[in-house]
Amino acid sequence: MERHEENHFALISQWYDKLAPFTFETKFLPLTVDEYNAIVAYRGRGREISTLYQFLKDDPEQLAQLKQMEPINMISESNRESLRSLEQKLDTLIEQFETGAFVRLDSRSPKDAVINSSVLKVELEKEIRNRPHDDPYSEECCIDDSIAFWRCMSKVQRVTIGKEAMNLLLGSNRVTEDIIKGRLAQGESYKTQLVLRKWSDIEPEIEFRAFVVNGSITGISQYHKTCFVPSIKENKEKIQQLIFEKHKEVSPYVEAPNGTYTIDFAIDRNCEKAIVIEVNSPPPVAGTSLFIWENEEDQALLLNGPYSFRVLEHNVPWTDQTDIPTHLRHYIDQLRNRNIPNTTTTTSTTTTTTTTATTHTDTDTNTNTNTNTNTNTNTNTNTNTNTNTETNTNTNTDTNTNKEEENEICSIQ
Repeated sequence: MERHEENHFALISQWYDKLAPFTFETKFLPLTVDEYNAIVAYRGRGREISTLYQFLKDDPEQLAQLKQMEPINMISESNRESLRSLEQKLDTLIEQFETGAFVRLDSRSPKDAVINSSVLKVELEKEIRNRPHDDPYSEECCIDDSIAFWRCMSKVQRVTIGKEAMNLLLGSNRVTEDIIKGRLAQGESYKTQLVLRKWSDIEPEIEFRAFVVNGSITGISQYHKTCFVPSIKENKEKIQQLIFEKHKEVSPYVEAPNGTYTIDFAIDRNCEKAIVIEVNSPPPVAGTSLFIWENEEDQALLLNGPYSFRVLEHNVPWTDQTDIPTHLRHYIDQLRNRNIPNTTTTTSTTTTTTTTATTHTDTDTNTNTNTNTNTNTNTNTNTNTNTNTETNTNTNTDTNTNKEEENEICSIQ
């Protein structure tokens, strides 16, 4: 069953009530037909502008005219009114969260809208300036830059007013795609809603995805597959234990077919507790991070075990961090005054640790740390194909446009 179908188990609205004690406070805002149609109309115009950019990029005169075009002026007055109304509703709901909120559709987040946002560049500049390095080509600098990117990606998704939430929703292909697919799957009965989650300053680089088959974890992976985090390497046994303990608490409440799903966890900065982020479909709908679904051995591990835990053991060379869009890696290079061709001088290799237990059940968490084998697997994580838009941040088809402002709507007047 696809998540676009009615009452799919991975929709937040389907699991939140039962998992509320284990995750972030969440509120829901049902979308009217007029509101979600207006979102689709706006995004469609935005994509038309992006397409024109590709054809007119060598024509300065027409490009100048194109820059004056705004999607909000290209949709009907009734659509504009629906968007104004929605923004006001969001203002009211967001005010209930003192720390701000994370906004998303019931099915997926609008994280792809962040990629082209000029706000992201502003945050990246601040973060890089706060992390000075004498040698911009050093491994330490590479590690810092990678972590800085993911923290900024997260930070830009915090919203404090309705307009900020609308910027993300209207700039996201993921949101529009889910609405369209939902309408196709459910017809006139289609309903969806926005989800507002209380903002928490978790460290996004310390996020993990667990793969569950028949109610038992068969594998856990660091979520960001090219971001080496020293604290993960140092605390991997403790992290593993926290995830198993938390999953044991929540698993009775996850109503997935055959007890098979993926579930994402954040680990607090003191490495003292695991927090449920969300429940997802099993692979291949959900991405597999450091496991390569197209690899038969990895796929067999995730489907049948034995249990494996994978984290990066070494830094990934900066030029190999393909999870970070190329134009943003180059932007960080500029901030560092780093000669882009010279970044290939980084010599660190990418390895993962696979901890395999011969037997494992959720009721015996002691086997997490007393595993029978510890093997270092030289896995080329950069070949992991982007078959799943749920987890890949660079799936936005508009990422090559030069018009960053397209993802930041003007005031809806």
